[in-house]
Amino acid sequence: MDAYLCQVREMVWFWQQDYNLNRTHESLEHLPPETYRKQLENSNQVCLK
Repeated sequence: MDAYLCQVREMVWFWQQDYNLNRTHESLEHLPPETYRKQLENSNQVCLK
């Protein structure tokens, strides 16, 4: 049973990573969060100069 739970936890972790980092989100202008974050950081650097 413990081995099964470990496998499920690992599968869920990979799913969360994909969902939170790679999947496009409507609220982020249909961009993946990582891409949106990088764009935001770049725009903030321009504004701070």
